[in-house]
Amino acid sequence: APGGGGEERELAAALEAYVELRGDEVARAAAPARAAWRADSTNAVRLNNYGITRLQAGDVAGAERAFRTALRRAPELPGPWYNMAILSAFYRMDSAEGRRWFAHYQERATEDPDRLDQALAEAGADSAQGDGQ
Repeated sequence: APGGGGEERELAAALEAYVELRGDEVARAAAPARAAWRADSTNAVRLNNYGITRLQAGDVAGAERAFRTALRRAPELPGPWYNMAILSAFYRMDSAEGRRWFAHYQERATEDPDRLDQALAEAGADSAQGDGQ
């Protein structure tokens, strides 16, 4: 149908990004996530998915921008809170900040697919011990 091709491609890119992000090779999600985000840069879910691919690529600042923008657009969306907890604790090495982000996530969702709660507790215990080993 005329005019439907672009919308179908946009939805296909968003779906492909979603599927790839849940697979074993997250790097394959980068191109479809970028295409989906560019097609609708106001969509918080697409921003979150794009942020995940930026974080996986080592672009911590780009990931943080995407997650924070997603949170401004849809603060009820749990994913960006979860991803900011990961970014803070494991890329910025700030477990206290990671726990704060995770607490906000837990206000919105109960799933913990990466056992982040446990990892944050362990990271907090490690940082409390300091370097005096």
